[in-house]
Amino acid sequence: VALGFSQIHGLNFFETTSPTPRLETLFLVLSIIASLELHDFQGDAKGAFLHADIDCEIYLDPPPRMQRPFEDAVWLLKKAIYGLKQAGRRWYRHFVSILLHLGFVCSDADPCLFIYNVAPRFILILFHVDDFAGGGNSVETVVWLEKKLGEHIRFSHFGPLTSISSAWN
Repeated sequence: VALGFSQIHGLNFFETTSPTPRLETLFLVLSIIASLELHDFQGDAKGAFLHADIDCEIYLDPPPRMQRPFEDAVWLLKKAIYGLKQAGRRWYRHFVSILLHLGFVCSDADPCLFIYNVAPRFILILFHVDDFAGGGNSVETVVWLEKKLGEHIRFSHFGPLTSISSAWN
């Protein structure tokens, strides 16, 4: 974990905020999934922040037990890691870029809600930090989404919607 408290705004980070879904949006998505009888899904990106590039130079002392090539060796980070102030924002931007590349459209009402409506597929996806949930109009559509997202990120879980954790509210 990085020591984000030692970062300096404008030098080591620029943006830190990352949107979270509105509770009303979550209820709306769940209502649409139920009323349209969509095939629900949920997922959890494995090591989410490690997928996102960072936008400035950050050096990190290796962990104490790591062997260093020389005494003052440090690591130049290329990816966001937990503990960096901008990690959540960088991950959000990375995930959004994947969804937009796949043809999703971001809702004007909530920056965490994305809609894919290209025949024959219809998908709603709502995400919160490294978790996401939604519904697709067919099993094949959900399998297609899992495959397409899997080309960009790894999941620690992807399957039917079983619960909404307390982190979502």
